[in-house]
Amino acid sequence: MLQPAHAAFSTILASFPFSYDLLVVPEQFPRIFTFVMAKRSPLRDLRYRCSVQLAGALFLSTILLVIFHRDVDIHRSVQTFFYPNQACGMAELFVSRGDSSMLPHLPGFQRRNFRRATLLHTETPVSAASHREIFSSWRDVVDASSRFSKMYCESFILYSVLVQHATAEDRLTKAPVARPRISAKHCAVILALRVLTDASEYDSVQSLQKFEQTERRLESLGWKVFSANCTLPRVLSRRASRIPKLSPSIFFPNTERVLYSDIKYLSVISKVEATALARVLLQGAHFGILQHPIRDDLASEGSAITMQAKEKRPTMVDNLDVMREQISALRSKLSVEQQNVYAIDGGLHARVLRGEVNSSFLDALWLDEYTRGCDRDQIAFFGAAARAGLRRVYPFSCQDKFDRAGVYRSTLDRSFTMTIHCKLSRALACARFWT
Repeated sequence: MLQPAHAAFSTILASFPFSYDLLVVPEQFPRIFTFVMAKRSPLRDLRYRCSVQLAGALFLSTILLVIFHRDVDIHRSVQTFFYPNQACGMAELFVSRGDSSMLPHLPGFQRRNFRRATLLHTETPVSAASHREIFSSWRDVVDASSRFSKMYCESFILYSVLVQHATAEDRLTKAPVARPRISAKHCAVILALRVLTDASEYDSVQSLQKFEQTERRLESLGWKVFSANCTLPRVLSRRASRIPKLSPSIFFPNTERVLYSDIKYLSVISKVEATALARVLLQGAHFGILQHPIRDDLASEGSAITMQAKEKRPTMVDNLDVMREQISALRSKLSVEQQNVYAIDGGLHARVLRGEVNSSFLDALWLDEYTRGCDRDQIAFFGAAARAGLRRVYPFSCQDKFDRAGVYRSTLDRSFTMTIHCKLSRALACARFWT
């Protein structure tokens, strides 16, 4: 029994950045034991003795864990002790095991099938012709980004979307954008549209020069920009920006994984390595995203959008009446739990695009729900997640009131998993730890 314990003890100590050479020599065990016992006098400080006892219990527990579970990952086990409930790796272990011990009773395995998802019958004010126009406006960008995906970035791409027009909100045009922190330096991409109007030729030239200046600034920071001109109505600008956001496989068909970020988050996420952040968000799943930090549920999301549209941002949503009808339809179909747990922040998420199981299952549902309702993608996500039958099977501890973070599995395809994370700051902390 001593030899396996000593081997495990040595392995554990080797993972720490300290020198414990004295302790890993078996012949020194009696002398060390005598030394420690001699120091344990009643005069020793109580806190010191408690600390020693706690440390001893910690090491003993780890030794026993290794002895009786030889397939355990030592490095991850030590991480868990010092980073409790941080979701920095335990979910990845859970997903990779395919552990179904916590699953509720689910139907048998079925292949991903978009048509099996129940339609929620929401409506849209945008005609089919407008949708075709939106997709066609991206054609040149799709051609360029697809070739780039195959030639340079088959493993990973960090990307964002920029739709520029003359009346764009300052929060987008003036958002701070930092140099991307990514190991594959060519693979930080901005997909851009320049929306030109039917104004005078002089105004169009002025706008185009302004748009090109913005793109040159991004390129000087290390971003690869793919852009194209179009003449979409301005009311469709947000809808146009959601095509790459919700359907990255169209733009990067040869890339395995992607990390999407709204322009507003690019400066924040530049503090960590992009591939590490994507790994944290995915945790071995096929789609990873953050929970909404302040919204309680679907109704509160709708109320917040309505308030901002009336008081601060009149272009916050393209049609308030359509949004209200969409929310009403969703609330009639979704359970109270679904109206809470599917509240996400759509500004940052990671996906697996290639492989037998990937994010296309959820991506297609999300885009379909989006085209049927208002132009706020977070509202559409409630419908997409419900249609996918996503249920939480592994919780994360966030110490907040929401209780929705964790690993979710689809009832339509049990091979598809998604993670919802507690908050951005925790994901960034985990990414720094993993880098």
